[in-house]
Amino acid sequence: MLTRMRALILVLALLLPVLILVLSGCRGKNTSALTPTGTTTPAANYRTYTSSKGYTIDFPNDWTTPPSPSPMVDVMAVRPETTAGTFKENINVVVETPPQQVSTEQVYQINKQMMTQQMPQFSEVASTSFTSPAVGGMKMVYTWNGGRALKNCVYFFTSNGKVYTVTGTATPETFTQYEPTFDQIARTLKP
Repeated sequence: MLTRMRALILVLALLLPVLILVLSGCRGKNTSALTPTGTTTPAANYRTYTSSKGYTIDFPNDWTTPPSPSPMVDVMAVRPETTAGTFKENINVVVETPPQQVSTEQVYQINKQMMTQQMPQFSEVASTSFTSPAVGGMKMVYTWNGGRALKNCVYFFTSNGKVYTVTGTATPETFTQYEPTFDQIARTLKP
């Protein structure tokens, strides 16, 4: 099982990109099942990111991939700016190799516990299994407030001894608009 320190590091990695976007002024308990949205293959307007950590994931062509805000975040993609001064919805990928084999359910439970303890006003909205063509996982939707109210979906996948955490971040007002895009991106992960 993941040590508490590794779990805390993973939670911080989930929070860091969001906090950087929020604090930098970048311009831009219901466990009911979620209905996956989008399609299982990327649209023609997606491009593939190939990681040196041994996976691929597809992002919309018009989303930028700025330098990682943290050594723990392997890649971050940010939607294009449409209105100056607005929050930029984004998604990031963290890859970890735990000290021993863990299940996706264990990763979800550990992260949920750490998020509850570490994230101001954390509230799980829903959770369910989530499957990409390459790997099965879990999806959790939650809200929290780290200086700004946010709504996130986080996808947990385990494969080949690694934990892949894909986190999509939006405001509560824009979450419904971006959740299908987050689902689509997460479905393209191929460990």
